[in-house]
Amino acid sequence: MFLKLMTSDLPRLSSYRKLRTYLMICAYNTGAGNVSRAFIGKSRLSEPFSKINSFSPNEGFKHLVRNLPYESTQHYLVRVNKRMPLYR
Repeated sequence: MFLKLMTSDLPRLSSYRKLRTYLMICAYNTGAGNVSRAFIGKSRLSEPFSKINSFSPNEGFKHLVRNLPYESTQHYLVRVNKRMPLYR
């Protein structure tokens, strides 16, 4: 369900493909509401898009690693990102 919510709003999200990938990785692990919470402090899925759009992929990655509500998801994003070349 949360992946559907995230993908249905991808056109409103940043045009940066890499940043969208980071958002999807985090949403898969912790849920879209917690990804929203990392950006706006609330789990409302309709509100974080303008803030997300203000980040470059690198800034967004750093923001997620610092602000996701669960340390396990912060580590998950770092691990998956490091291993991305192996998944292709």
